[in-house]
Amino acid sequence: MLSPHNFELSIPSKHDREIAKTSVNAIEKAHLDMKKAKLLIQDMQVELPLSAVKLLLEALGQLAQGNALTMIPRHAALTTQEAADLLNVSRPYFIKLLDSGQIPFSRTGNRRKVLAKDLFKFKDESSKKQNHAIDELVKQAQDFGMDYDE
Repeated sequence: MLSPHNFELSIPSKHDREIAKTSVNAIEKAHLDMKKAKLLIQDMQVELPLSAVKLLLEALGQLAQGNALTMIPRHAALTTQEAADLLNVSRPYFIKLLDSGQIPFSRTGNRRKVLAKDLFKFKDESSKKQNHAIDELVKQAQDFGMDYDE
């Protein structure tokens, strides 16, 4: 279960960003024909599933760009505040999204809980709608001969 302290993120240091960048490059080169992966930590070696390597590559890529990150299981039940924070919206606005039926939720007593998978689905759909609207605006601007380069 998540708690608010799980969202306390720290920005990677310059040293960590450089290590992450080097690691991403090395893993990407090896990943082309990778059939199995092993992780060596001091004297201990463990085999990793390839799906974990992809996840590690994504995490390292984010760190290399200087981004803080956290992992949330898709089945995690989030509070309305945690979910609002992830969408970068206010809690009252998020409650309106829930009450309008745009995001499924369950109740435990008087508390609403949202599954992370439902939140991520909403976020993806919203991004697609926004991108489509932007594409339409660009097309209309081009049709009207508007040139923003001048």
